[in-house]
Amino acid sequence: MENKKDKSLALGGGSAWGFAHIGLLKSFDENKIELNEIAGCSMGAIITGLYAALDFDACKLWDLFHNMSKSDFIKLFDPSFKTRPLFKGEKLKKFLESFFKRRKIGDFEKDIKIIASTKEHKHRLVVFDKNTLLIDAVMASCSLPPMFPDYNGLVDGGFNTIVPVNVLKKQNYKIASNVYCDVDYSKLSDWYKKNYYFSVLKQYQKTRKECEKADIVIEYNMKPILIMDFFKYQKIIEIGYKKINSILIQKNF
Repeated sequence: MENKKDKSLALGGGSAWGFAHIGLLKSFDENKIELNEIAGCSMGAIITGLYAALDFDACKLWDLFHNMSKSDFIKLFDPSFKTRPLFKGEKLKKFLESFFKRRKIGDFEKDIKIIASTKEHKHRLVVFDKNTLLIDAVMASCSLPPMFPDYNGLVDGGFNTIVPVNVLKKQNYKIASNVYCDVDYSKLSDWYKKNYYFSVLKQYQKTRKECEKADIVIEYNMKPILIMDFFKYQKIIEIGYKKINSILIQKNF
């Protein structure tokens, strides 16, 4: 039986892996799965913002990155030439502003929610209100140290909640897109196993806990793509597309 509830979608953080959300959205559009609400954190916030700015048309979002060359992609990053942060974030902001303009979160036809965290040790959750400029909300949500500086005293939403299921409307059918996965690191060096594997494993366990309140959780197999391998963005998008298509065969949305 078809689910008649309004549908909400939470797009989680996950650096390069977050590009999988684009494939998910394209499949949803093709299968006429109507979303009432979308929430995003970090990379998920960037995708949420671009999707909204492109008239909630996932084909436009898909084409944007499939037509983007690697040299164009590199231009989005501006090294700070300091130990920390690694990047200034100004070029990324300019790129996003070219789509967002000066629009506010409440200016869009669908409900969108963007989260960030306060900078202090306990990293309290911040859910931006409808009067917040979309560019300010998204930049704060993806300000992950040491990659980017804090943004107006706020940092990456993932410090509090990686997959923002908890901010979705309780009465809606909640879908969680969790890009953190249990990756095979058997072929990596000991340095990677020590400094990378356990960090991602911890995040994997955290996101699993956050997704418990969702009605359905979508997870992805990114093997052997690493979480910071941004140059695989087109491959990751296709992974997201293929994954959700296989789920649609099994689940009735």
